[in-house]
Amino acid sequence: MKQGRLLELPTTGAVTRSTPRDHPPSGRSVTRGLALFLLATCPLAGATTHRVHAGQGSSVIQRIISGASSGDTVSFDAGTYTITSPLTLKCGLTYTGPVATPATAEITTSTANISLTRMTGGCTSGTTTIEYLHFDGAGAFYADTNNYSNINILHNQMTSIPYEPNAYGAVSSVFFSGNDTNIDTNIVIEYNTFGDNNSCTAALNVADGNCAGVITSQVGHLRNLTMKYNTFYHLGEGVHIEQIDYVPGPQVISDCNNCDIEYNYFNNIVRIWMEIQVGVESGGSPFVISNNVLMNPYQGSVPWSGMALSAPCCQSSGPTTHPTTTTPSNYIQNNVIINSLSASYATPNGIEMSGSGTQATNNMIQGFFCNGVVWSYNLRNWAISYNTIQGPIMYNNGACHRLGNGALIRNECSNCTPEPIEIGNVTGPKPSAITSVAPTISPASGAQSFPLTVTLTDAGYTNRTSPYPLGNTGIWYTTDGSTPVPGAGTAQYLASGGGFVSPAAAIVKAVGMWGTPNQPTSYPAGYGFVPSAVKSAHYASGVASQQRRPR
Repeated sequence: MKQGRLLELPTTGAVTRSTPRDHPPSGRSVTRGLALFLLATCPLAGATTHRVHAGQGSSVIQRIISGASSGDTVSFDAGTYTITSPLTLKCGLTYTGPVATPATAEITTSTANISLTRMTGGCTSGTTTIEYLHFDGAGAFYADTNNYSNINILHNQMTSIPYEPNAYGAVSSVFFSGNDTNIDTNIVIEYNTFGDNNSCTAALNVADGNCAGVITSQVGHLRNLTMKYNTFYHLGEGVHIEQIDYVPGPQVISDCNNCDIEYNYFNNIVRIWMEIQVGVESGGSPFVISNNVLMNPYQGSVPWSGMALSAPCCQSSGPTTHPTTTTPSNYIQNNVIINSLSASYATPNGIEMSGSGTQATNNMIQGFFCNGVVWSYNLRNWAISYNTIQGPIMYNNGACHRLGNGALIRNECSNCTPEPIEIGNVTGPKPSAITSVAPTISPASGAQSFPLTVTLTDAGYTNRTSPYPLGNTGIWYTTDGSTPVPGAGTAQYLASGGGFVSPAAAIVKAVGMWGTPNQPTSYPAGYGFVPSAVKSAHYASGVASQQRRPR
């Protein structure tokens, strides 16, 4: 039987176990003490919630975690927790603060060279979830070179991330370490914010990538990695999925099967905003890099320091470095990539790509990039097609002297074949904004009975031969008759196909705007997307008209 001190007696559901504060109160009644003793020795069946109180320190929190069992929850009250050593997490637990964004439970430190939480020894059973927590002053999470599975990192904020030059992100990132053979499976990283104005400040003029959002460092095999709806801001690097002993061309060890990075927002990054070096497992699923916004590098003293989206690997995988049977190895599609700063802060490449049959299609690359797309090693048919590639220094004006003259699309190496297919790209020296697709509103205007469910739909651009990012068009609507402005005023967001209930007569107005709520609701003039035309529906009180059926 589990033993522990219970301060609350729930009537239904999971047991709630509240651990003592650093200085617990005295004077409990004998009757309550007996009840607590009975519950402690014979607890109710089911998972247990272990309470952590604001102000408790490293040793107390660690005892709480160590006393929990698989399936339990460690619940942090709102408040601040200042720790002096990493919290070692157990497998199969949920670590959560109050459900709030931004998070109201903050774990922070002033101790150098630590991660706030860590896992060691591997974790291959149960599901471990870290959610609704604010991590400050160090890297949020570190996993060693053992095997890990079913790790969820959700709805957290990471601030004041430090730069440690000799630690390669192990204490300044969400960091999964690796070796030739380890396997990390079912890793989900969603709805988090990585970085703020106080993050990576010492790294911003170094450009070595040590202070980052997410790093998988030389993990041998990744399976089912998902990163969606995250924001990466003011970092040395955004995401780096790193290769083991990278050698250009077919010599690859690390691989990834069914990896998906979508709907994220990268802004103010120094080095490479998103770097995907791994190959694809033979017979596995392609690596998907889609629907992301990569916006403006950091304006520091290290120009020419990086790229927006680098996916340079690969056409082989596994420790025997045999050619992969997966084609295409990468889908690089429907991304918006913008540098609107100036030639002084030019980014070398919008997209760097290689890989067996990689498809770079329907992307938007606009602004001060030396090269729109560069390509290198490939084994099978691949394509750079139906993209919008626009920028002044891609036209050989000398601003990119360190990398050679600029180009819209170019070969990155002298002996790389075959060349990719290039069809339907729209190019030019001056960017121009694209109008988002307008939504539809159902039902149509007219007399209605209330409450009324209103459904808004917007599939975005759907024609693959259009040179624009497809899909991913959200809807902003108002019910007070005002014109909706994305992200402002009374406008509210809905994903396509979503609905709301109008309790009474109303004028509904809606616009489409490409992107999710974590992505920009507006772009610099002449770049990216602008909202669609306004659509309206006027609903009056009355009985909805019925279509007469033929006899």
